Amino acid sequence: MPRLGRVIAVANMKGGVGKTTTVVMLAEALAADGAKVLVIDLDAQANASYCLAGDDLLADLIKERLTLTSYLTDRLLHQKRRRLAEFVRRHVSDVTHLGQPLDISLVASSVGLRLAEREIIYELADRGFNLHGTEGQVWSVLSGCIGELRQDYDYVILDCAPGISAFTEVAIRLCDVVLLPTIPDMLSTLGLEAFCNSLWRGRLAERSSLPKPKRRPVVLVSRRITNVKHQTATVAALRAVASGADPAFDMMETEIPQASAIADGLSKDYPTYRLKWSPPVVAILAGFVIEVKGLFHGR
Repeated sequence: MPRLGRVIAVANMKGGVGKTTTVVMLAEALAADGAKVLVIDLDAQANASYCLAGDDLLADLIKERLTLTSYLTDRLLHQKRRRLAEFVRRHVSDVTHLGQPLDISLVASSVGLRLAEREIIYELADRGFNLHGTEGQVWSVLSGCIGELRQDYDYVILDCAPGISAFTEVAIRLCDVVLLPTIPDMLSTLGLEAFCNSLWRGRLAERSSLPKPKRRPVVLVSRRITNVKHQTATVAALRAVASGADPAFDMMETEIPQASAIADGLSKDYPTYRLKWSPPVVAILAGFVIEVKGLFHGR
């Protein structure tokens, strides 16, 4: 029987909040738990692509035009009927767990994606598509190809660019769950309510022609420093909002700490999952996986 994989978008209005860290850690933790995982990098910074594939392989994928940038320009600008599956690099991870490589595949991004998105918007406008029509074209392409791919994977993780772009909005509206990594400080939480109100509730959200998101976003506290008072107060305030009446967001119990082991795991080559993340972080990720699974079963 074919899979019907869960689609998770990782997004935030603000950059530098641990979004790529969340994508890589979640992908590897789910794979270590036995899942077959696909990461689709929708961020032109391509940080998740670099962390998972490495510099040499990513350079090859860009050179061979096997990135999301090439796929979207082929489909939306040149009407080439290629399938996104042709752009998937399978078994991209060299990290092993219990003697087996982590089953992670990747649709890589490139720095040209941001310019490609602008070019696509201008081209569709020249063809007579208004804003709703442009959103509909992007929705048709991404929802169709991701719908096909989710039959081959247990989890499809979408790494969204900071802010709100046409691609990010479509990703948020077609996925099953949106995780919002958030540093618990004033600057990182400043735009959180505006982000939620622009896509999930409020006048702007209602004016979109796209389907509504399936559920409220879920805030994940990231880069937490436990002995910093203002972070402790911010976490308490966020949890109070999430537990109140008609909240703008839900919250994960899991918190990702600010830890040198996490920075090392992203920047260095380690042969095994446990060596890469260290025992304390592996324990956090085990709980994270349980909690993510619970999001799909009403817990």
